[in-house]
Amino acid sequence: MLEELLEKRMLVIVGRAGGRREELARGLAARALAADLSPTVLDYHGLFGDLRLRTLTPVLPYRAVSEHLPPALRSMPGPLTPSAEAAAADAVARSRTLSECLARLISRASSGANLACQKLSLLSGYIVDGAPFPDAKRARVELATVPALCRKALALLWIAYLRETNAPPPEIAVIGECSLNAREQAWVEPLLEELAARGVRLVLLDRSVRRWHLQHTIVITEITPETRARMLALRLPIPSEDELKRRIAVVDGGSQVREIELRQG
Repeated sequence: MLEELLEKRMLVIVGRAGGRREELARGLAARALAADLSPTVLDYHGLFGDLRLRTLTPVLPYRAVSEHLPPALRSMPGPLTPSAEAAAADAVARSRTLSECLARLISRASSGANLACQKLSLLSGYIVDGAPFPDAKRARVELATVPALCRKALALLWIAYLRETNAPPPEIAVIGECSLNAREQAWVEPLLEELAARGVRLVLLDRSVRRWHLQHTIVITEITPETRARMLALRLPIPSEDELKRRIAVVDGGSQVREIELRQG
């Protein structure tokens, strides 16, 4: 069964963080390694440390992801006004380094520039001017070490990095938390689609089923209240909770749900 799931272009595994969804994702990554593939794991919750992968600190070079910084600020706590996003976009477009970008924002006497500067400053320990381009193949990116204030934004910037780098991409990328709101989906989903078009098989972990998932293969590992409500809204049959203790439910390109035994051996 793992081999069948590994062949999927984009696989979404739904469940609680730290539960069966990570167990399944670890099994897929381990099977990929055994097949001599080169997975990348964006380890959002620190739950993939037992895999035989190199450990990467979550630092990225500014020049690799600069154009994606303004939309990434939407994923940080607190408001982001249109003027702040516009100020960030203008400063990024005029700057070759993050230091220069922050200096431009500081020099402007506006509330939007001040807000953009505050948010970008939170990323300054992870978006570094002279950092090398990291080789993410056969590696686990330690996103769990990043403060919660900026962890999601940095995780999305790592997706952008995998898309933007000119190096050959990994054969498989496990995204350890991919619960996107509508504004995040607008800029991140095209990056995921482009990665898939380049041959990267994507394993996305999410807390619930979302409408855009229906274009791909969904694996449901457990039924939470949120997942039940979303499945009802999407008119998907709800699998038995008792059955999901022993099986997983797969939604593959439509409204049909099939329950299957998961054998990882």
